[in-house]
Amino acid sequence: KTLTKSSALLPARVALTRVASAELPDYVRMDEVHHALDLIAKPRVRALVEFLWLTGCRISEALSVTVADVNFHGGGIVALHTLKKKGHAARTIPLPAAFLGQVAVLVNTEGLKGEDRLFPWSRSRGFEIVRDALVAGGIDRPRAHPHALRHGHAIHALTSGAPLNIVQRALGHANITTTSLYLAVTGADVARFYNTMTW
Repeated sequence: KTLTKSSALLPARVALTRVASAELPDYVRMDEVHHALDLIAKPRVRALVEFLWLTGCRISEALSVTVADVNFHGGGIVALHTLKKKGHAARTIPLPAAFLGQVAVLVNTEGLKGEDRLFPWSRSRGFEIVRDALVAGGIDRPRAHPHALRHGHAIHALTSGAPLNIVQRALGHANITTTSLYLAVTGADVARFYNTMTW
């Protein structure tokens, strides 16, 4: 059955209504992340913070990434294992060439092999490492945590013009309503993007 324009748009309108009064998440901006990265001396710590920012993944997903999960020669993608889903479903995210180079150096320097984890810390230790690095980089403590990088990634993607369903897939959200929370943060920027589209 073919949907009419009005019925096809209804779910998005419902989602927007639901998030209109929702509490906005703590997030960091791109300029804040870049400033923090410039101040991190340890390559592995810097790589973890940048990995979280570039992929928008959860800290548990980042800490489970192995050398074998990174495809250095086939388009520069990383497989993220969504631990919250049954069967440990994986999704793939592209990584910039410059960052792939950093990861390659890290792998060689540390002598890592296929099933070795890139970031060998526990979840609690990984959280502390990211928090301390962000605080040292000038980000206020309430926003200095891994999920603020995830939120910042989503908001940056949306304000750069990425469609909501693409951001949903990148973040591994099961329901697009969860992703639509970020529209309340991006506000006018997303509205301007949608106003240029022909329906």
